[in-house]
Amino acid sequence: MTLARQEPAIAELVSFRWHRLQEAEWKTLHHGASQHGKVAVPAGDSVALVGVEGESYAPLKDEPALFRIFAAIEDTPEAFADFARAYGSLDPLPDRISKTARGLPEGYAGDEDDWGEARESVALAIEMWDELRGGNPSELIERMWETRRVGDELGIYPNGPPQCWKGELMDSCLLIVDASSSDREIVQAMLASEVNQGLKHADVTPALAATNKSYGAGLRLTYRVGSLLGAMWLQLALAIDGNRDYRTCEGCGLPWDATGARASRDWCSERCRQRIYRRGQKDAGNSEGAGATS
Repeated sequence: MTLARQEPAIAELVSFRWHRLQEAEWKTLHHGASQHGKVAVPAGDSVALVGVEGESYAPLKDEPALFRIFAAIEDTPEAFADFARAYGSLDPLPDRISKTARGLPEGYAGDEDDWGEARESVALAIEMWDELRGGNPSELIERMWETRRVGDELGIYPNGPPQCWKGELMDSCLLIVDASSSDREIVQAMLASEVNQGLKHADVTPALAATNKSYGAGLRLTYRVGSLLGAMWLQLALAIDGNRDYRTCEGCGLPWDATGARASRDWCSERCRQRIYRRGQKDAGNSEGAGATS
């Protein structure tokens, strides 16, 4: 009897490569006054991340926990630049025509607000997912949102003082749900909305890809990805769908996909396992040395 070959994971079928960003650094850009349609843009300065495309890699295959790594970095220019050097810009670097039209320099990779808003959005979605899996959805709602009746339904509003939220005024709700929704169902709806918006904003679209099937059309539904931010939103969506498990590696300190790994494993790779072992040997040697001199 011939066993059927195991179907590849969706991420393995996504043909997507990206470039790490060499020489990524923050530069002050000088803009002259310009006219965009009917809107006059005054002259002024801005600070943006600029770099050069470097080594190519496959984020979905090579870095399966990248969305968690991104969400965990600090909201500082230095942290954003470090991430860009390691993994690349969030969106494609503008082509020459687009850069000329927008007055952007070669290798433009966004400003600090672009990076901060993207990280916060991914981090919020992860927080909601973690609360749904083993946390306290009710506490999350109390801390982050207000719920108010909107006719026969329930509106979800940002918690806190009057402010703008995703470009909308405080009196605009974030989401409408059924009035009978439980706290868990409210967080589920908010998480689905956040991830769906992230996928849409990053232009992640359905696509068919060839598989190793020898029967039928040999095609499977997958996704087309055009940016690193899109790849991270897709990673998160697939992780939620697959109920995947992530831990922090004791060797490098980064999150890794530990789905199916034994509970005692605390490293992401053989290299980190060796690193932990050498660290333990060194600590043991230091302890013995200290005991001999006491």
